[in-house]
Amino acid sequence: MRLLWLVLALLIGMVGASRLFRSLSGAVSVAPGLPTRAPRRSTAPAGLLRPTPAPEATKAPEPTTLTPMIDRLARAESRRRIGWAGRAVYLDSAFADPDSTLRRWNERPELRIAVLPPADNPALIVEVRAAVREWRAASHGMVLIDVTDTTGADVLVQFIERFDSASGSSANDSVGRTGLTLLEWTRHGEVQHALVTLATAEPRGRRLDPAEARGIAMHELGHALGLPHSGDPGDIMYPTVRRPALSARDRATIALLYSLPPGSLREPTTP
Repeated sequence: MRLLWLVLALLIGMVGASRLFRSLSGAVSVAPGLPTRAPRRSTAPAGLLRPTPAPEATKAPEPTTLTPMIDRLARAESRRRIGWAGRAVYLDSAFADPDSTLRRWNERPELRIAVLPPADNPALIVEVRAAVREWRAASHGMVLIDVTDTTGADVLVQFIERFDSASGSSANDSVGRTGLTLLEWTRHGEVQHALVTLATAEPRGRRLDPAEARGIAMHELGHALGLPHSGDPGDIMYPTVRRPALSARDRATIALLYSLPPGSLREPTTP
């Protein structure tokens, strides 16, 4: 009987010693088959928690302030070619803008143009499509196609009855605004979308005849392609449209524009 009590006391002592050893050694329980790793020691002062660093993938890339040499050479070459063309083109008017940016569509297989016919004069859609054909023939390397899907169109042409007489300068300054083009472009000058709005009548109410409507459509489509205004009354991009026809300067300017890279012609200022 004494021997039994002695064995029982010995077993209780061994269990207690094992628990004490585990509490002192700081042993970590690991899953079977995984190597045992010693606990990581913190070097932070007592009472302070070290914040978890954000993953690198969530950080936005820092904008660069340096212009690569190839970019500088491209800007210089664009300025040289515009200067060399002289009065044969009117891209020099881009230098009058504060940012001096050439805006144009970037290389793409085709430019999709959708036209919403006017409810009060559906025949005017014929004039708009004739204007598209004129630019299609003059736009070297650009494929302009008519589409009916307005949601997938790059250029959307719509009609309104007339603009307010106080709307400012337009494609026909002598009678008030008769057209308006809104462009969306990236900071690099690449046009993303164009919305062309054409009036069917002057602000004073006189309805436009087909020739006037075609000339105004050609002028606004020129803006949609990225052309600025011209200072020559013989060009379709003169602020007051005189005739519905492209001049030699219009054709030379669109050809030069699409042979140059889009973007600012100015060198970035050093901060």
